[in-house]
Amino acid sequence: MLTHVVRLTPAGRGAIASLLVVGADAVPIVDGLLRLPRGRTLANVPTGAICYGRWQSASAGEEVVVCRREATRVEIHCHGGAAAVSAIVESLCAQECRELDWRQWLLASSSDPLAAAAEIALTQAPTERTAAILWEQRNGALRHAVEAIDALARDGNVGDALASVARLLALAPVGRHLVEPWRVVFAGRPNVGKSSLINALVGYERAIVH
Repeated sequence: MLTHVVRLTPAGRGAIASLLVVGADAVPIVDGLLRLPRGRTLANVPTGAICYGRWQSASAGEEVVVCRREATRVEIHCHGGAAAVSAIVESLCAQECRELDWRQWLLASSSDPLAAAAEIALTQAPTERTAAILWEQRNGALRHAVEAIDALARDGNVGDALASVARLLALAPVGRHLVEPWRVVFAGRPNVGKSSLINALVGYERAIVH
């Protein structure tokens, strides 16, 4: 089993950045780069305990907060600057960790690929309503619908199963729109009301009209 490092927080600068080291060698690899007070090691700290230490490979010994979630999962929380995050990731990769995109990790580690896909889409939700719908999908709305159709078919209710499939397919364009918003162009001569039309459609004064 390979050991991966996953950046859990978005790209860019922030107050805190979070990394996940996951795999059979997660604890020994982190222990080799982490210095805890009083000579302790992460392997001897209870699971779930929050530890403060220094990451030795980062410049001037980056201060970090570390938690061993499981025998194969370690969270690292450090300063959110890009340089600090990159230094820690590079030091882990030098110890035979492989960096894995968080989307790939989520899809690979989830027992429900539909819920994982909804969670990924949720990070890009442009509105609260879109987020609410995707959250229902994250909690299994589509999976439950598919399971209900499967149960109907197994019980011999083929007509009802087909009707349920048709209802789901009718909603497919809405689902695609949630994750791939339409691109709309307003074209016309100056001062014919393009900006006013945009404001009327979105429901607030998005464009300056005077």
